[in-house]
Parts: sequence; C-alpha cells; structure tokens
Amino acid sequence: MSEAEQKGAETFTFDAVGLGRGGLNRATSTCVQKNPMEILHTTQQTITFANLGCSTKIPIPILPEALLQTVGVPWTNYVSRHLAWKRQALPWLPDEKLQDIARADLEAMQLGFPAVDDEACALGLAACLTIVCYVDSFIEEMEPEMANQCVKRCLAILDGDILDNRIGKALSTPFRIVTNYIDEVENPRNSLEKAQTICSAFYKQMLALFHPKTAVAVICDMKDMIASQLLELDFKEGILPIKTYGEYLEIRNRTFGLMPLLTIAEYYYLAEGDSLATSPDISLLKTQISLMGVGQNDIGGLEKDIQLSNPSNSIMVFARLLGRKPIVSANNLLESQDILSLFEKQNQRFINDVIKTWSRIQTRSTVKEERRLSNTLITVCVTHLKWVLSTSRYNIDCVLQGDCIGS
Repeated sequence: MSEAEQKGAETFTFDAVGLGRGGLNRATSTCVQKNPMEILHTTQQTITFANLGCSTKIPIPILPEALLQTVGVPWTNYVSRHLAWKRQALPWLPDEKLQDIARADLEAMQLGFPAVDDEACALGLAACLTIVCYVDSFIEEMEPEMANQCVKRCLAILDGDILDNRIGKALSTPFRIVTNYIDEVENPRNSLEKAQTICSAFYKQMLALFHPKTAVAVICDMKDMIASQLLELDFKEGILPIKTYGEYLEIRNRTFGLMPLLTIAEYYYLAEGDSLATSPDISLLKTQISLMGVGQNDIGGLEKDIQLSNPSNSIMVFARLLGRKPIVSANNLLESQDILSLFEKQNQRFINDVIKTWSRIQTRSTVKEERRLSNTLITVCVTHLKWVLSTSRYNIDCVLQGDCIGS
C-alpha cells in the first residue's frame, strides 16, 4: 500500500462490552476499510423535552429508503392468533383492551423489523414485547424479597426442566412444562402470579412457533433479561455500587430486553437448525445494536426517570460518576449541559461501532444471508428510536397513571 493509500485508508478499532447468550463477552476487532464510501453516514435526531426546557441529540444512520420499507402483508393480519395467545398470557385484562394491545404489539414489531416477512417471527416478536414490558414492570414494583422469588420462579418456568443444553445444540428430551410452580391460572391474584403466567404462556408459544434450537436461543435470552432484573434492583437500591459507565451498561444491556428480538431476526435469516452458524461479527453487531438501544431508551425515558427518581439512566449515572448532585428536577438537568454533551458523544460511539461492524459484514461476508441480516439489524437503530419517541410507555402522564404496561 502506498503512502497516499495509507493516508486514505481508515483503520477501525473497537472494544464492545455486552451480555448476550452465554454471559459477558468482550470482542475486539480491527479492519482497514478499502472503500470509505461503503460506510454509512449518520444524522442527528433532535429530542426536545418540553417539560424539562432542554434538548439533546441522538445519532442515527442514514439508510436507503428500501431498508425501511415494509415487506409482505401487514402483521395485523395475524392479530387473531396473537390475541388468542394474549388471552392466555394476560387473562386478567378485559378482552377489549387485549384486542387493542394485540394489534398495537404487531404494529410496533413490524415497525421495528420491516424486512421480516414471516408469521411465526411476527408472533414471536410480539410475544417478546409482551413479556419484556410486563415482567419488567411487575418486578420493578415488588419488594426485594418478592422480586427475588418472582425471578426464581420465572426462571424455573423458562427452564422447563428440560433445557439441558442452553447454547442451542440439539435437545435430547421432549419439551414439557414444569409443574412445581404455577403454570397458568384463570385469575392470577397478584404480580407474582401474573409474571409466572406470562412466562408459562411465553415458553409454550416459543416452542409452538419455532424449531427447538431457535426456541432455546430466544428463551435463554429472555432468561438473561429476567435474571438481570435483580442486579438492576440492587443498583437502584444502592446495594450494588457502579464505578464505571461500562458496569452500568453490562447490567442495563441485559435488562433492556432487545436481545431476544434480535435473536428471532437472526434465525429468520440464518435458518432453523444447524444449517448456518452465526459468525462472530453478527454476534458483535447484535451486542452493539443493543447498547445503542440502551442509549435511545435512556433518553426516551429521561423525563419519566427524573420524575420517579430512577437512577438507572445514563444521564443519572454520568452525573453520579462525575460527582455531581442527583438530577431530580428540570433545573438540575439545565445545570448539567456538559453531561448531556457527554451522553451525546457516547451515543455517537455506539452508532459508529454499529456502522463499522455492519460495513465489515457487507464487504467481507461471503454469506448473503448474513449481509441481509445485518441490513435488518441496522434498521433497528432507526426504527427503535421511532418506537421510543412514540410509545406511551415513556409518556410521564401515562406512567403516573399506571396505564403504560404493554403499550
């Protein structure tokens, strides 16, 4: 390579930290991009907080319109099947509300994954949205002792007594539901029973929709999300000290709950069973997109978190790590513009890492399914932010009224 070529080449180095299937992974990689034009550019989405009197910016990739266009039929065509499942998972809700949120689930998930054209994936993604929103909210509301009990029981149900190989190899025993804890009841009496009912319905739905290997992978991701709730609760209670932003991300990236959805997309493209193995770059891209989603999620929930004094937000974590007073009001935030700037820079790092890995897959992968999958995954950078900014789950009035679950 000539000196001029060396100056024109761009070397990428990144160290992504996250928790996917199997626990903590640290992946470091470098590459020289032969054609810088193959790198996607980014634009800044301005987020204005009317009640806080300030704004911030979130970077998103500039994607070809074709990547964001919906493929196939509207997922609301599958609403009758999803509604039947919702009635099993949420039997305490009135049917009129179940009909509304069943349709909303499918619309939200098709917005998130517009290139996926498969009924089983549509229903699986919608079921993931349900369990993530509800179980997370139930556990957050519980006292520590009950939360610990709830997590253990939910994990036992998702274990099913038969997931004897949790990394997705062939299963040697038939699936069955555990009986030593609650399965499904007509009228769950409290959040503990409701969480278990949802988990049991989710477990059965994954097995009904997917090949055993796919079901195991998605269930394992969901188990990781639920198990990590206790770590986040300990952090919120001040029991678990966070010394670095990376430590916060290691917890938050698990409780965030995006990984099961990305895994469903992964198996949609890379096929069921053992036909195609996931490459390290695909695993890395999933982790990086999940971290990017944490940043978007934290900014979307900032008003709510300030109102409810929730410390599990990047802005609050940066303030504490810098020795600032807690951000509990709009005035506190207005006095902390440098923290917002720091947060913006961190989100730019997240999206830069995503684009670098996506670009490497596009230029180096010889498997067309991987290239198609990476296109679908990177659209989540745009579609997830749209969902965050539109869902009532992050509307402070809705949160205070207690009517945001499942939105």
